[in-house]
Amino acid sequence: MPVSNYNKYELTDHAKQRISERLGITVKDMYRWTYRMLSEAVPIESTDTKEGVRYQARNIIFVLDEAELKVLTVYPESKYGADTDLREALNPDLVRSLQKPLRDYLKKRQAVLSNEVAGYVNDLNFASLNYQNTAAPEDLAEIVNIMRALEGQIGDYYQTLADVQKLQITG
Repeated sequence: MPVSNYNKYELTDHAKQRISERLGITVKDMYRWTYRMLSEAVPIESTDTKEGVRYQARNIIFVLDEAELKVLTVYPESKYGADTDLREALNPDLVRSLQKPLRDYLKKRQAVLSNEVAGYVNDLNFASLNYQNTAAPEDLAEIVNIMRALEGQIGDYYQTLADVQKLQITG
């Protein structure tokens, strides 16, 4: 069963910090991203723990206080554990050799997203004109569908960015 009343959840300061540092989501996009993910999330444990109830959407784990409607923390699912830095878990030579391909991949992904955004903006303009002319509910629904699709693409990009950042060597 998905998270009920997902759009009423508040993010704790700890959750905001973890979303930012672990997933690279900006404060500006944090609530929109969280609500989209919670709308897809399913419980992953049958019993509550004192830390909260765990839900998963895609490869992201959310720990929720369902009584208080709070997101307590967020982390990516990882076979290395939530707080493991992949750069420390993997062979350093391998991580170093991945840096250029990672940068190249990210540039390619940015170009793809740029083209996708341009296409969605065109679709949104067309749907907006239709709605202005008709004020029909189905035209308004089309605008909402386009915005959700765009938001999904941006969310996927943020996840890719967070994954790439986990493997980048700083300094």
